[in-house]
Amino acid sequence: MRLPKTWFEYDWHIDTIDAEFGVDMALSKLAPDARHTVLYFLSFESPTEKRPKLTDLMEWRAESILKNVLSMGDFLLAGAIRTDEQIQFYVYGASNDAFGQIEKRFQREKLLLARFGTKNEPNWTTFFKLLYPDAAKLQTDWNRKQIDLLESQGDRLSVTRRLNLHMFFPTEPNLIGFKRAALSAGFAIGNTEFADETDLPYGVVLHIISNLNKKRVDEITTLAINTAESFGGKLVHWDCAVVTKPH
Repeated sequence: MRLPKTWFEYDWHIDTIDAEFGVDMALSKLAPDARHTVLYFLSFESPTEKRPKLTDLMEWRAESILKNVLSMGDFLLAGAIRTDEQIQFYVYGASNDAFGQIEKRFQREKLLLARFGTKNEPNWTTFFKLLYPDAAKLQTDWNRKQIDLLESQGDRLSVTRRLNLHMFFPTEPNLIGFKRAALSAGFAIGNTEFADETDLPYGVVLHIISNLNKKRVDEITTLAINTAESFGGKLVHWDCAVVTKPH
């Protein structure tokens, strides 16, 4: 299925289950859209517990059903969440008029366990609270690109090394408060930095020992970002030494 150019995907989790989230970022400019106030949940799983993981054919089938549903009325595809065992699409509709058509389509399905539901959601709570990425979620995409770049340069990602996280804040008191919180969170405090002529001029480098496993790096940046938000700060970037194979 062809997705819009404004579709953005990032790694996150549902409870403790790893998942890939997708969202149409362009809809944030429209949301909440007064013409589309009904949220449809379209969920697809394997029909057998013995083989719970979705196959490529099952994923293709789920996307085909989604495409069929979108043709039934005035719908906006807002986002999706994929795990190894489930795909769930989130679609905003203008009304419940297509409920009967979708129900008949889902009842005919044999390859997948297909379920759906609706609820009135004029404020688009699911879109903003669940799907639309905050700073920590956006960072996971940057992490992926940075790790891929290092790997292309011959980096041995599994080797532990010191990660340096560059954090910046609006005032010096904010920075001081953050340092205490960062220590409690398990980071080591490095040198201070200063970025003149910016809204966040007061900076500090955090250090932590880790390999470049994507999931682990995401955990580290999420912790740093969430800790900094209480002090009005943010993670600007991280870097580390490149560890290559010996010649």
